[in-house]
Amino acid sequence: MFGERLEIVRKNKHLTQQEISTILGITQSNYNKYHKGYYKITLEMLRILKEKLDVSVDWFLNGEGEMFLNNSQDTNYNSQLELQKIIDTLKEELKLKNELLELYRKQK
Repeated sequence: MFGERLEIVRKNKHLTQQEISTILGITQSNYNKYHKGYYKITLEMLRILKEKLDVSVDWFLNGEGEMFLNNSQDTNYNSQLELQKIIDTLKEELKLKNELLELYRKQK
């Protein structure tokens, strides 16, 4: 679950909830909602985690591989894989939203 992984990253970077909230551009209250799974991670937050905290998007989304990026990796290849996984995740979310919208319309 990404909320648990967000907390693992925070602790590994020795950041307070307020500090990581500031880095992510959200309030501490919203950080807690992400942590508890009430909110889904956004593409922008994934970008920030990768760029500012050196977090592997693959690890963050799937729990696979190393938590932090390794400079010796083929970053272009890994970036392409990470972007594809993000795109796949966003497609799934869009499909779910469309299905919910269709159900809502049928109820009217």
